[in-house]
Amino acid sequence: MVSQSVKATTAAESRFRISNPNSKGRSSLVLGLEASSADLLANVASREWSGARFRTVIQTGGVQENDLVLQAPDGKQSKLSDELVNADVVVMFACSGDPAQAAAVVGEAAFGRRKMTAGFVLDEHNDRQGLEKTLSALRPYVISLVVGPDAESFGETLEAIRA
Repeated sequence: MVSQSVKATTAAESRFRISNPNSKGRSSLVLGLEASSADLLANVASREWSGARFRTVIQTGGVQENDLVLQAPDGKQSKLSDELVNADVVVMFACSGDPAQAAAVVGEAAFGRRKMTAGFVLDEHNDRQGLEKTLSALRPYVISLVVGPDAESFGETLEAIRA
């Protein structure tokens, strides 16, 4: 599948594109901040990735970092503190309208360990109020924040950072 950025690149520009893989592998922790994102994350996780681990937060509200329970697409559970040990980058995922309460716990834990953070908000229904709510929850805890119109754009974003 051809990404949107490739479609927009002219032939003259494409000669400057680096197609070699990074010399150092990256360990990306991709976190769905709400249980409702588990199916979408499982779908994206089924692709081939370079060290990305996909988890969904299954317990929110008043929890601390050591108590934040995550679940992999295969159902295996783990704690955020354990998952952050080997992560180079943490990508937080939420859908427009999600309260994304876990963003604060995840962001603080990542910043405390000097982990790079990024956020992706899926806005399939062009829900301005819901989008603002979710962006407000994520913005203080991520270095980079992307809003995408569909699930495919999320996969393309992960590919772009070589997750």
